[in-house]
Amino acid sequence: RGLMLPGPQGQLITVDSVSSDRNLAGATFTVTGTQSVASAAQLRSAGQAYPSFIERDGFLALPDPDPTGGIAAIHALAQQWTAQTTNPYDAATAIESHLRDPRLFRYTLSPPLPKSGLNIWPVTYFLTTSHAGYCQYFAAAMGTMLRSLGIPARLVNGYGPGSTSGAAVRGVENATTYTVTSNDAHTWVEAYFAGFGWVPFEPTPPSSAGDYAPFTRGTTVPSTVPPPTSASAAPTPTAGAASRGGSQGAGGGAAGVAVAVVLRVGGAAGALAVLVALFAAWLLRPRAVAGVWRRLALLGALAGMRREASLTFAEYADRLAAALPPGSALPRQALAEIAASSSRALYAREGGEGDAARAAAAWRRLVRALPRDGWRMLRRRRVTP
Repeated sequence: RGLMLPGPQGQLITVDSVSSDRNLAGATFTVTGTQSVASAAQLRSAGQAYPSFIERDGFLALPDPDPTGGIAAIHALAQQWTAQTTNPYDAATAIESHLRDPRLFRYTLSPPLPKSGLNIWPVTYFLTTSHAGYCQYFAAAMGTMLRSLGIPARLVNGYGPGSTSGAAVRGVENATTYTVTSNDAHTWVEAYFAGFGWVPFEPTPPSSAGDYAPFTRGTTVPSTVPPPTSASAAPTPTAGAASRGGSQGAGGGAAGVAVAVVLRVGGAAGALAVLVALFAAWLLRPRAVAGVWRRLALLGALAGMRREASLTFAEYADRLAAALPPGSALPRQALAEIAASSSRALYAREGGEGDAARAAAAWRRLVRALPRDGWRMLRRRRVTP
């Protein structure tokens, strides 16, 4: 899916998503992009004679009248931050600098929420109270502030530059392979300047989730590859790291119990029985969404389906369902429920324990059918290379 230029034979100019009925691993795609080469001086002198589509397509629009007074508060703050500026470009860079200032705002994957019953727009709460959030918060805040000052703005969803294993080749002109996954997903801001078009800004401050730097201005397009995000990039608002640490601790404890029991039993048969019992208990009791997906990865490996980092929950569940043997007793609906519950638990504002529990319950329904279908999948893998 993408955006086409007007006309009967419009040219594809953006791509939102790609779907295929075959594995695209190893396929090569050629893409082109544009980058503004306007200098800061040129952008300062651009003026505000905006084309008609700016108003028509809502690039100056703000939310409907906010009963909490959020727009008025944001507009007042934008005026305060840009009081010393005389043109839209300097106003935009002033807002960008304020949001990137670590003394004023901080990046977090778990932003604090307004107290229960407090009727306040999340962007207003971020700017006036919490001062903490992830890229969507920073981008939405800057976009709203720009529009409140009459500067056309839009938010862009895309990806950071990814990462490459060859650190020595960073910054050279030769072609370099970068791996970009869903962990590199990012949101930033573009402001419109008459005569120059949409110009990007980066309001999100550097953090362990990505070292995003302000965009370069000038008439020369940089020939080097932009610096990649941190290898620890994980802009997914969850407690995934805590879940991983907790699971490792639980695994270590289980291993210690297993060793103690094995020593007491003192026989190979007893040791095997204990290990099987421990594995069954582990398999049936994921503690969090991350645990469900670790176990689901084992099922995928059994079916010959490796989970690619670029796949969403729903995409992987669909592919895994298609990879199951004909007549499989595994409930495919449970896969879809795991995907939907995981997405809500990790990304929805109201997601939480309820959705994580639903994902775990759906996983247990899958496990009950494994004794029959597991052998079938193993036999099929031995026969089919």
